[in-house]
Amino acid sequence: ILDISSNTNWLLTNSNNWVMANPVSGMNNSAISVTATANPGLIDSRTTNIILSGALVTSQSIPVTILQEPSAYLFLSAYTLTIDEPENSKNGFRVSTNLTWYIYNVQNWFSLDKGTGSLSDSVTITTKANTTTSTRICKLNVSGYIGSKQISRYLVLVQKAGSSGLNELHPSGIDLYPNPVTEELKIRFKKPPGNSTIMIFTMNGRLLSSFYTNTMEVSLNVHELESGPYLLKIITDDKPEVFKILKQ
Repeated sequence: ILDISSNTNWLLTNSNNWVMANPVSGMNNSAISVTATANPGLIDSRTTNIILSGALVTSQSIPVTILQEPSAYLFLSAYTLTIDEPENSKNGFRVSTNLTWYIYNVQNWFSLDKGTGSLSDSVTITTKANTTTSTRICKLNVSGYIGSKQISRYLVLVQKAGSSGLNELHPSGIDLYPNPVTEELKIRFKKPPGNSTIMIFTMNGRLLSSFYTNTMEVSLNVHELESGPYLLKIITDDKPEVFKILKQ
């Protein structure tokens, strides 16, 4: 609605046929109803000027700018996501749109709870364990369609690097190998450990097993552990040490 304040005759002119005003002429004060046809532009707004001219007003035309938003939209709640390295780590994002959409470039180290949708929806990403020393990166393409026309948005997914690898010598002088491990983890002390306690915890702190040793090398059978990360706590005469191990 446009409100016109005038004490003379006035006239509205418009060069674009997608905007209609009613009435287009009158006198004195008036309220003008402005309507527009649907914007066929997929991602572009459009503007036009309505010119208001008054009789007996010397060389005066007042432009009124009309801005119309695009008819289709597609936005993501995030354009970069970081996920931890353990098995079944999760993160997600929301697709806000009035289109049917699809997600492309899905890789084999993660899965989506949905790869397509209609209108706005949320997407959960679940990753496999990253057992390498490098981060994983994937650029997901989220595209929506109107006929043959397309809007694309991109999300960069980053998974943190995994364990640092085999035969790593820790500052405490303890070797753990192999790490990641599938069957048997070797724990080797570089100096006599005295009476030591070795404990395995889940990542949320639940104790799974505990035993004592006073030998220089221990073989720890982890065959029955489910795949994923664990915490290994070793208490020697010197001090307690906590290490992260990855069961494959």
